[in-house]
Amino acid sequence: MLVVSNNNSAIDNVAEKLDGLEKMFNFSIRLGNKCYTSKLVDNIQEKMKEDLERLKEKTKKVVGEK
Repeated sequence: MLVVSNNNSAIDNVAEKLDGLEKMFNFSIRLGNKCYTSKLVDNIQEKMKEDLERLKEKTKKVVGEK
């Protein structure tokens, strides 16, 4: 999904809602002015760490069931 606006607050509202739907949309990237773009790599790394931890927990549960 791509959301585009000339208004940063409109994008912020959509980003907040996507963050609230973490179980459905596990990954979203907020771009915009230099402030957001400069944080892009950090945000992606943080999301990947979270995904890895979730995957490890699910793997433990599956392995523990056998």
